[in-house]
Amino acid sequence: MKITENLCPDGRYNIKCPYSMTPEGVCIHNTANDASAKNEVSYMLGNSAQTSYHYAVDDKEIVHAIPDSRNAWHAGDGGKGAGNRRYIAIEICYSKSGGARFEAAMKNAAELTSKLLKDHGWDISHVKKHQDFSDKYCPHRILSDYGWEYFLNLVRAELGEAENPTPVLTKGATGEAMKKLQSRLNKWGYSLEIDGSFGPATLKAVKGFQEKQGLEVDGSVGPLTWAALLKEPSEEVDDVAKFADTSGHWAEEIIDELAAMGIVHGDGNGDFRPDEPMTRAEAAAMVRNAVKYVTGK
Repeated sequence: MKITENLCPDGRYNIKCPYSMTPEGVCIHNTANDASAKNEVSYMLGNSAQTSYHYAVDDKEIVHAIPDSRNAWHAGDGGKGAGNRRYIAIEICYSKSGGARFEAAMKNAAELTSKLLKDHGWDISHVKKHQDFSDKYCPHRILSDYGWEYFLNLVRAELGEAENPTPVLTKGATGEAMKKLQSRLNKWGYSLEIDGSFGPATLKAVKGFQEKQGLEVDGSVGPLTWAALLKEPSEEVDDVAKFADTSGHWAEEIIDELAAMGIVHGDGNGDFRPDEPMTRAEAAAMVRNAVKYVTGK
């Protein structure tokens, strides 16, 4: 993590950071434009407005602008407000357009946030968003595209409190993160076997989910797809096609119900093959899954 010092000159303290401060936490912002951290800080320190912040973070570096021991005018809660007088402000760059640069900046901001938490002996409860101190919808890009909990999880991962909860997953991936992905897809109405393997059925479900959510349909589960998956479905999702070959079949409804219960899973390629004979192994698996559904064991 590269931190570049470009600190406010003493002669401008009266405008940008007039009060000494014993910080109590970190406040996260999005810049709402597409300038680099270096350019953001240069503009902030060079203008005559009071608006100020301690750090600007982009995809390549972190620029430190206001000493952590001085207040900054960033939270919109007045001259004696807790945000303005007791919180270290971090501005995350490239939030106007979003995309890969913003996601890299967001990860760097999570790393900086974790460093500040460790340095001060704070836990995750000391991380706030601008919105917590005023009515401003900020950090806007995080809130609209990812969700606040997503950013907090990035910080938790940096703190070592949890593994990266949302790694990028592509076809062929395996492991616990894959099981989490399959479980979340099933929450949205899909019927995947939770086997921890990114096979054809999971790929088909991912692409279908991305299309329904208005995301880029590339079959890769990155930050935006994770953010959408981690939200709770607000309405019924019964219109999701369970299997490619059961639409219109006389047993479609009961097959879909059993799939939703986790009793049947199809052939692993997105099909159920409803008119083919069931093997002994498939029958045994179905009985085992039904017992598990009823008993929870």
